Amino acid sequence: MEGSEDLVREYTRTESLGGVLGTGLNPIDGLGIYEENPNPVIRASKDGVILYSNPGSLELCRKWDCAFGGLVPKPYKRLIEDAIQTMSTRWSHEKVDNITYRLQIVPVPGHDYVNIFGFATESPDVSDGNRRQRQSNLTRAAVHELKNPLTPILAASEMLVNRLPDGTPARLAKQINLGAIELNSRIGELFELIRGEMGTLVLDYQQVELSELCQQVVDSLQPEAADKGINLHVESTDRSYEVTGDRRRLRESMGHLVKCAIKRSSLGAEVRLTLGLLNQAMIVRIITTCLNFPDRLSAVISAPYSVLTLDRDHFSTLGLELTLSKLLIELHGGDVKVTDNSRGCCFEITLPVEPAISANSELQT
Repeated sequence: MEGSEDLVREYTRTESLGGVLGTGLNPIDGLGIYEENPNPVIRASKDGVILYSNPGSLELCRKWDCAFGGLVPKPYKRLIEDAIQTMSTRWSHEKVDNITYRLQIVPVPGHDYVNIFGFATESPDVSDGNRRQRQSNLTRAAVHELKNPLTPILAASEMLVNRLPDGTPARLAKQINLGAIELNSRIGELFELIRGEMGTLVLDYQQVELSELCQQVVDSLQPEAADKGINLHVESTDRSYEVTGDRRRLRESMGHLVKCAIKRSSLGAEVRLTLGLLNQAMIVRIITTCLNFPDRLSAVISAPYSVLTLDRDHFSTLGLELTLSKLLIELHGGDVKVTDNSRGCCFEITLPVEPAISANSELQT
């Protein structure tokens, strides 16, 4: 590792001249938000030099026999180079003591370095009161306490909706019931999002046929689409599109995205789902003829989930449903982005497939 610290100093000096996004910040500015994250967060240059590591990365760096200014192992250097060259996320696994981390290597657009985020996929022995387990228990307790008061509200409001004659009291009861249902759903989404952040969200991997899954999502949302006169459908195909993933989580994620497309589409629009295969990846497109995304929302949803700042401004832009949808897709090794072309605006979901499946460079549908 001789000369690596000099390389870090030179890299930092050079980058600070141009700045990050024109702000004059060097590559390690703004990373202080990860200091209290119990999971590993590392920033490394295209040469594999570690420019930053949070305290949660200590054991991982110790296994790699490196620290600030040191070099990541050669296999990760190749993954970093590939991620920067293709501007796409790469994944790996690393076992440290009795914890297995799923490592997400995310290239930073416009710069020659990556962020490496670790998600714990196997829990350690918690007999010593492990901090991550305590956090999980606290979250479960908080969700339980939040949902307890909702139970009688949901039951009573539903009873009023079913028994009250048409009129103002019935309309008010329906609004209360719908609000309680929405709040109950949001609490569940928040719990899932926190579990994903903590690395305790476990995926149940199995073979999933995407055409069938997309049709199930469309069928469940037909009433909502019909209320706006939207033609919601899956483009027919006689081809099988299979991925390895968690069926329930994938359906949940796609459901959130289709629901967003319906909400943001104008009356009488068309929302269709298409499937294809491109460069060892399944592509699911949710296309609408009348979907208008503000630039801010498009930029946020197209950015890698793990580099997002999960603050009040972010949630007011994206909301819990889309944030959770991004997290679930990226936990599968995929990504979500917003695209715009002559056929309309769309969400584009990319999911990896087994390496044995061949694909041409052009999209196959």
